[in-house]
Amino acid sequence: MRIDLDHDAPGTDAAAPVYTPEDKLVGTAIITVLEPQRDVRVVLTRKWISQAHHTQSSGGEDVILLFEGDWLEPNTHRFPFIFHIPPGPYSYHGHLLDVDWVLEARVENASEALLCEQRKFILEASGNEREFIRGDLMPEALRAADLKKHSRRALQWVATMLLLLVGIALLYPNVAAISGAHWSTLLGGLAAIILAAYLARRTLRRGDSAPNTGWSILPVRSDYEAEPGDSVSFVVELKPNFKTSTRRVTASLRGVEQIWKNRKMPAEASDAPHASASPEAANDAPQVERHHFFEEPVKIEPMDAQDPEKHSKNTYRVRFRVPSDAPYSFYCPSASVTWAIEVHVDVGSWPDWRRDFPIIVRPNIDGEKGASPTALRS
Repeated sequence: MRIDLDHDAPGTDAAAPVYTPEDKLVGTAIITVLEPQRDVRVVLTRKWISQAHHTQSSGGEDVILLFEGDWLEPNTHRFPFIFHIPPGPYSYHGHLLDVDWVLEARVENASEALLCEQRKFILEASGNEREFIRGDLMPEALRAADLKKHSRRALQWVATMLLLLVGIALLYPNVAAISGAHWSTLLGGLAAIILAAYLARRTLRRGDSAPNTGWSILPVRSDYEAEPGDSVSFVVELKPNFKTSTRRVTASLRGVEQIWKNRKMPAEASDAPHASASPEAANDAPQVERHHFFEEPVKIEPMDAQDPEKHSKNTYRVRFRVPSDAPYSFYCPSASVTWAIEVHVDVGSWPDWRRDFPIIVRPNIDGEKGASPTALRS
């Protein structure tokens, strides 16, 4: 069996024609029959496949039944077809993640697949695939990772309170001058209280921007957008929830591939053509893996005099340029490509504080080239 694809994109490699969403993929499936076959079906499928390690998922599937019946003598059969290209994740090949669009032709009978052949084609992002480019940039595994982080913080607070209670219990006989007072209980109580104070400070400083912990940040989460090559400027407002001295504030632009994989993956899963991409199907919690394919310091400048007092507003302006060859942000099951500005606050003797501002890098929409040099708005 041979599959020929007719396409209108000039100057492209015929082995990998290039399309954008809403294009029409027109071609012909050519089947050469060498011997009679009965109860035969010819099925053509268009879909995308994402692969990350041993995890594979697919979507955007459309199936056409080209033929069903008997081939009673050797012959060459031609089956024209037409597919509409839907919005979806664009073709991408990175360090951890590969996304391909394929045409898959199968000749099968009631009991088995007699012949199968795939032909890849390239899908370029056009700006219409909003649910994939904006999408949900936090798959289930990333939500699970955040939940695990919050659980660790809760356990740290429980440990802090227990240490504080133990310290008070050990100090009480010495303070009240009652029986049981001893220098060892005094030292143990002081050590427990000091350790509780250290854990409280560490947990407080490394928490999220909750109203009473760490720093507040404005805006907390916004839908920032930019295009490759854009010069970007937006405002960050930080509010310390305690009196402190800030040494410096820095920022960096990061591009990240992130995938989840099952920690306990059966050996045969690596060979399965349609391995499950659902975290619920795993025997253990999924593990998130990240690869930073881009990282660059960006300019961040104070817009007014900085005030270290509690709840005082400190305003900064971030300026940067999106790389002209930046891959677009997108999400597909079990994987995503994301961009973010990481703001790093170096705070005196306190542990450092960091926060990410998600950036959606999207293709030009509606042909508006260079519509705005400040694509991100605060």
